[in-house]
Amino acid sequence: MDDPEDLSPTLELVGDWTSARLLVRLLVVIDSPWELSAAGLTHRDTGETCELQMRPRDASMIEVFRAGECPVRPSLSDEVMEGIAGHHSILTVSASPDLRGWEAARTVLRCGSALVDSGALAVRCLQSGLAHAGDRLSTLERMAGAAGDDRALLGESLYLAYVMPLVRDGASPRTRGMALLEAPDAVVVGSVAEPNALDAMESLCLRTLAARAPTSGEVVHASPHSPPFRVERMPDRTDPGSRGYNPFGLWRLEPVSR
Repeated sequence: MDDPEDLSPTLELVGDWTSARLLVRLLVVIDSPWELSAAGLTHRDTGETCELQMRPRDASMIEVFRAGECPVRPSLSDEVMEGIAGHHSILTVSASPDLRGWEAARTVLRCGSALVDSGALAVRCLQSGLAHAGDRLSTLERMAGAAGDDRALLGESLYLAYVMPLVRDGASPRTRGMALLEAPDAVVVGSVAEPNALDAMESLCLRTLAARAPTSGEVVHASPHSPPFRVERMPDRTDPGSRGYNPFGLWRLEPVSR
């Protein structure tokens, strides 16, 4: 994720649109503020713009979405998976090049929710791989919209929308996707029960997004009754070209004996 473009989230949405013209008609029918423009989709009130591409059905999407199902908060029901298997087209949505970080994440989430209202069945974040049913994405967009000046609530909604909370593809459990929010991912080292590792990583990520990040070397607890972990800020030493690479580094969580 060292390419600057990868620091802005990209959503992939599957649906039953048979043409771009049908998508535009649906946006008009539901009176969506998002309108087709030369640059992609533009919000008529705010001027926000997302780049948009449409491509035909891809039979591999059923396995791609199954692999991206959130291991903590699953939302892809059998009905949704059947819809993914029979989809007609795929939309790819990304923020305009001038947007980065939270602003880009918020804009893409808002646009993605409008496309759910226009028929998207399910959505996944290309950078993290996290997949949701369409209605879950809309719920998170409403959560973000209600946040106002509450940085913690907005950060939580964006975390839930974009960050894979638990990746098991290595020796140590970690998160993936925090770079989209300009923050370090979390990784747990040592022998730790998976539920405790998950709670520790999620608590630390949300604390970071709420601008309450710990200092390196501090001992933290996900809750008063959770096991303690010592946190250290460190660079991400994974391949810079890999999906999981985070240029903002990592929080290393190591269990501490009581």
